[in-house]
Amino acid sequence: MTEESRHQVLPEDFIPSLAGGSRASRRYAAQMLGISEPGQLGPFLLEAMERGTVPVRRAVSETLGRLHGASLPGLPGAGAEEAADLSSIPYLDCLLMGVRDPDETTRVNSAGSLASLRESREAVEALALALSDPSAPVRAAAARSLGRHWPSPEVRPPVSALVQALGDAEPEVRKAAAGALEYMRAPEARTPLIGLLEDGSREVRIRAALSLGALGAPEAVPLLIEVLRSGGLPSSSPALYLCRMRAQEALPELKAALKRFDPYGPQRTVAREIAKFGASVAVPALCEALEYGGDRKFRIDAIEVLEELGDRSAVPALARALG
Repeated sequence: MTEESRHQVLPEDFIPSLAGGSRASRRYAAQMLGISEPGQLGPFLLEAMERGTVPVRRAVSETLGRLHGASLPGLPGAGAEEAADLSSIPYLDCLLMGVRDPDETTRVNSAGSLASLRESREAVEALALALSDPSAPVRAAAARSLGRHWPSPEVRPPVSALVQALGDAEPEVRKAAAGALEYMRAPEARTPLIGLLEDGSREVRIRAALSLGALGAPEAVPLLIEVLRSGGLPSSSPALYLCRMRAQEALPELKAALKRFDPYGPQRTVAREIAKFGASVAVPALCEALEYGGDRKFRIDAIEVLEELGDRSAVPALARALG
């Protein structure tokens, strides 16, 4: 088959539609790609990764991550409302091929899509190898995907490889590695993460502080307070870690956060967690915040915490809030 005819058989413009859009668009895409039976989809994608053009390989490697575990009516083998069985697609074979592809974008897409294979040891091993890829975007994508593999009941990501990536020359990779380590709470990462608190990139410093906050490291407290004060995302995680560490120096900012009614802010996180400082701190802070108002979800959280604390000094504020 010639390259021209192959491009006609595998038009990259239709491949992403297999995992997105409406039922009609998925059905139309399958028809345009010559897929009429449920058993044809896997071989089609595998052949596309083996022999397709660069645009086709890019499209397949990005689409595989969205197909895995999806419920997609409209594909061959499914009724109007019934989801197609996609379990026979050789996701791992395709993506292992893709993460070694000569094209950088295909490797980036494949590394990102490997995050969907949470139970695969082979996927984790391939991502660990990709941390040494000559391309910084590929290394960063691999680090982010390793973070998404945690926690996995079957496979533990290679913490040592991510710790090594904290020393990468590119800030994008250091940030991704620090972000992945936040979910792993790996004690062996503590010392190199503390070193990143002096990194030249503010985004790297913030990610390092969040990972240290997850470990309960007091070295992260000043930067976590700064992030909380700025009101920028991610601000719920700093609030959570500061409360869990019972960081007394953070109390002014935590109390101020209780009165900032940003739907994407840390207000509800603080309401649920401030009791870790004890009733003497939490009760007056929550009572005062209820006087300011707040949305329904925040008020429910604050009322529930006050009821659990059982402090009689909260009764007037609760009566007003419930009235």
